[in-house]
Amino acid sequence: MLTRTRYYNAIGTMVDTTLVYLLDAILALPDITEVESHRLSELCRFANSLESLFMDDPDQTSLVVAHVPSWLKFSYLSELLVRMFAGFHAKLF
Repeated sequence: MLTRTRYYNAIGTMVDTTLVYLLDAILALPDITEVESHRLSELCRFANSLESLFMDDPDQTSLVVAHVPSWLKFSYLSELLVRMFAGFHAKLF
């Protein structure tokens, strides 16, 4: 059985590796279309749900930032993609 610290370290490493891959792939795109923006924001929403792995109690602050070095950069990029998608949607209507 893993201690909480080892669990958070192990999960943190896996989540960080995944987010670094996503960040690199997204930032390498030369241009993001409306469809891609929508799909990427959905992917980011899913990835954001991984934060729940770092909470012992829903009333407490998440420990994700302490165990996933790329979390803040990912969160920022995710927010930008959501805003881009909202911008595309607003232009259509």
